Amino acid sequence: MFARSVTISGTVPSTIDRGIDQGTDRGIDRGVDRAIAFVRDDAMPELTRLGCVGMSLVVDRTSQRLITTSAWETREALDATRAAMAPYRAEAAALMGGEVSIEDWEVAMMHRDHDAFALAACRITWARTSDVEALLHWYRTMTLPSISEATGFCSVSMFVDRERGTVCGTTTFDSLATMVASRARAEANRLRMAEFVDVDYTAVGEFELVVARLHLPELV
Repeated sequence: MFARSVTISGTVPSTIDRGIDQGTDRGIDRGVDRAIAFVRDDAMPELTRLGCVGMSLVVDRTSQRLITTSAWETREALDATRAAMAPYRAEAAALMGGEVSIEDWEVAMMHRDHDAFALAACRITWARTSDVEALLHWYRTMTLPSISEATGFCSVSMFVDRERGTVCGTTTFDSLATMVASRARAEANRLRMAEFVDVDYTAVGEFELVVARLHLPELV
């Protein structure tokens, strides 16, 4: 299995609407919400038509960042759709006033305790390593058993780019609260991993899970 992640880093600021019923101010992330609707209603059906077997969408409203991930059965299917989806990526970026970055991955691991609920949240960790296989080994051996015991744990996936030595791990929880409660455990797991394998954690982000239809098979 293979996957493509498309990240849009937006610059359209939230606007303030006056709550009619209660007379209160509430921030509306217009750019993000419009992009979410466009991805869900326009891009996803086109991806499905082109052979995509699943898709997820996450968003961090604070940083104005939206990430869509599509799953594909073969590398050929993944590569064949890159140009066809370019107009959709451009439209989503325009809605957020943002820039697009694209990464293609091999799906190296997937474990699901249960399907994601509404209001689920996820933590995504990006890293570089000189030994992808060693990192995967120690993740399966040490990190997976630990994070699986966290309250609200839903699923975990690990994407890799062996040529570049980059990895992207996503852990999904039933709610924002259970994800937040797992922060100390996640940090301890990252530090422990670094004791066993060469790894440079380049970024860690926490996101609202808006669409959870990636449909990846169990792969541990």
